Amino acid sequence: MKIAIFHNLDKGGGLIYLEKIAKTLKEKHTVDLYALNYNSDTTNFSKNYVFPISTTTGVIKHLHQVLFKLKEKNKIIAELIDKNNYDLVIIGQCFLTQSPYLLKYLKNKNSLYLLHEPKREFYENTSFDYYSFKRILTRLIRLPIKFIDINNCQHARTIISNSYYSAKRIEEIYNKKSFVVYPGLKQIKPKLVIKKNNKKIISVGLFSKIKGHDFSVKQVSGLKSTYLKIIGRKTEEYKNILKITQENDVILESIFDANDKKKKEILSNSTFFLANQENEPFGVSTLEAVDGDCFVLGKNEGGTAEIISHGLNGFLYSNNIKIAQKALRYYLSQKYIKTYKTVKIDWKETTNKLLNIFQLIQCQSPSSS
Repeated sequence: MKIAIFHNLDKGGGLIYLEKIAKTLKEKHTVDLYALNYNSDTTNFSKNYVFPISTTTGVIKHLHQVLFKLKEKNKIIAELIDKNNYDLVIIGQCFLTQSPYLLKYLKNKNSLYLLHEPKREFYENTSFDYYSFKRILTRLIRLPIKFIDINNCQHARTIISNSYYSAKRIEEIYNKKSFVVYPGLKQIKPKLVIKKNNKKIISVGLFSKIKGHDFSVKQVSGLKSTYLKIIGRKTEEYKNILKITQENDVILESIFDANDKKKKEILSNSTFFLANQENEPFGVSTLEAVDGDCFVLGKNEGGTAEIISHGLNGFLYSNNIKIAQKALRYYLSQKYIKTYKTVKIDWKETTNKLLNIFQLIQCQSPSSS
């Protein structure tokens, strides 16, 4: 098959998803990349078509770019994809609009849209200063983006969500059904793993409020000779997390933009992984922790409960800091940690499921372009 993959994503779980399936697909198919930035590992693709958008400063300039320049670039890409007549087009999200304009302009009907979550800033508290005058004003100015996202999504033919939690949110906000395909996850027969407790605690994710690092800092507060290691991209909210760390007398080791090899090494050398993200649709990092035999302690919300089997490969608790602290202290007191591995990373499994859904849609469709 001849396949096109489109995205305008920052580095993170969504981009990892696309790159992993591209690498798998490339073993048997021709896979071309269409992107609006240079964040992708181009070795995963047969050909690379990049149409970069310049960065802007100021919310007004940013909105102008989204309304005009971004739309223009998406039209150009849609025309080129249609001209090249692909058998399948896999559409990733756009970090500027969430649902990309490409959905609206692409004529090729053989497409799958990987939609992980809505534009969360318009639906929930996503920053430490979410209710400040500046943030409220910014959201009001950016409000057209919310409706662009919803409108673009209505043109999606087949949507793939990454968890049942995500599928529910997509139906609530966009009024669209989706197929659930877990990114990189394969269910396996439970396998007992006994690990000596070295009391090393790790958390992974963007240094922001929605990744729950502030909750994790409070969770380890008061523990002697224990520090928290966080791997993630640095943002303007890092200073807020650092302040909370100092207020709770927690030793924080910050590791910015660690490569996959370094991250895997750190995970394998840690006993505990804290998954305190706020309603995260699916945590690729949480899956990586389980695959690395870490014992996961996390909030029973979002897609985390679809990765963690309570009492087997981790321990889930409500959004209650006292319960979270008590659970962590209990497990830290154990000499050995017993874990049952119930899932592992397998991107071929994910890729095959996507292709199976595509074939199913093709069988149901009377004709295709």
